[in-house]
Amino acid sequence: MKYEAVKAAKMIKQELKKSFPGVKFSVKTWICTCINIRWENGPLPDDVQKIADRYERVDSSVLPQAEAVSAQRTLTDGIYDKAFEDSKKYFSIFKNAKSLDDKVGDYLNARSFIYERLRELDLTNGYDFEQFKQAI
Repeated sequence: MKYEAVKAAKMIKQELKKSFPGVKFSVKTWICTCINIRWENGPLPDDVQKIADRYERVDSSVLPQAEAVSAQRTLTDGIYDKAFEDSKKYFSIFKNAKSLDDKVGDYLNARSFIYERLRELDLTNGYDFEQFKQAI
């Protein structure tokens, strides 16, 4: 099973590179039979998970498989900073915000407001404020 998970991880990484050129993915096996995929910004987690799901244990598959495959996107500070600067110019609830930790509207802080929008965006081609404004 360990060999199969390692082989599946290599195939996942190849498929992700082909599907999302320019995005750097970390695809690692853990506990011998599981695979963890991580990346910064880039595509939506659901889009990556669709690829990953094909390699998760199903009795009838012909692909190498792992017991579990998880995908996790990290949003970088640079993306948050750009969105914060843009938000201060566009959203009235940001008028008194000095940092991402300041409360805005009904949100705990600016970071949570921004996260709610960024998590819905495909950032493969970078951050775009017009797309950000339309989110949610």
